[in-house]
Amino acid sequence: MNQNSINKEYARRDVYHTYYYDDIFVGYRYYDIHKDGFILPFGYGLSYSRFEYDNFKCETKDDKILVSLDVYNKSNLLGEDVIQVYVGKNKNSKVLLNKDEKELSKALCAILKHNNYSVDAVFNGQDALDYGLCENYDGIILDIMMPKKNGLEVLKELRAQGVSTPVLILTAKAEVDDRILGLDMGADDYLTKPFSMGELLARIRAITRRKSEFSPNLLTSGNLSLNRETFELSTENNSIRLGNKEFQMMEMLMSNPGRLISTEQFMERIWGYETEAEINVVWVYISYLRKKLLNLGAKLEIKAVRGVGYTLEETA
Repeated sequence: MNQNSINKEYARRDVYHTYYYDDIFVGYRYYDIHKDGFILPFGYGLSYSRFEYDNFKCETKDDKILVSLDVYNKSNLLGEDVIQVYVGKNKNSKVLLNKDEKELSKALCAILKHNNYSVDAVFNGQDALDYGLCENYDGIILDIMMPKKNGLEVLKELRAQGVSTPVLILTAKAEVDDRILGLDMGADDYLTKPFSMGELLARIRAITRRKSEFSPNLLTSGNLSLNRETFELSTENNSIRLGNKEFQMMEMLMSNPGRLISTEQFMERIWGYETEAEINVVWVYISYLRKKLLNLGAKLEIKAVRGVGYTLEETA
């Protein structure tokens, strides 16, 4: 078939019902607008050439961000590629505050938010346990004297469920034996009232930094591995690099194996409170991840519990 025939063949293809989502970069828009034919079909999953990059560098100079990298065409076909760099604000550290005194909790939330923390506030121990099990926090602040469950009971259950999030105990109990008990049960730090806000902020910075320093670069579940540095999802036989939002969703699922994560939690954690994205974008990305797990030969699957959320489980 000659080039003119190919052009005529694909010019007849209906390209007006293509849907575009984040992390899929296709060139159909030009052809949609100009109603032009193209030589070969192209787009997500239809690459005829393969590009790799190396020596990525990013630095700031005055009010500019300078980015440089080397791009290599690794295929046997000539081709060109467009380098797209996305710049955004660093995600704030997210903490869970468990304090039953609502006015004090409100004041602490305001101070934490002013210092660039994202805060979830709960007012009893049972809610603290539920939030701590379902969300991936950078730090948890627990008061010991709480209704429904006290802080030490919450801490004990979190650690028993495998939650390793750093915990700061915040309490009026100043006895040495109480501190020892809290630390032995898995607390990372202990602060007694009255305290200065400067010291509280310093201790929160310390525990959230500790999580960042000791989080392994390689996250594993079953025969699946996720590299936090390269965004590479792999099994023993294959690997694929995930897009940014795919990576964040997969990280949440693999960090909480067997636990249900709701659609709202994905939206809040990845897209943020003020996003204009519709909630069905979560379903779209879950579909992408399911296909990639299947293609990788993973012995895990993303299961949905209708009206509740999603969980990562081993296949039968």
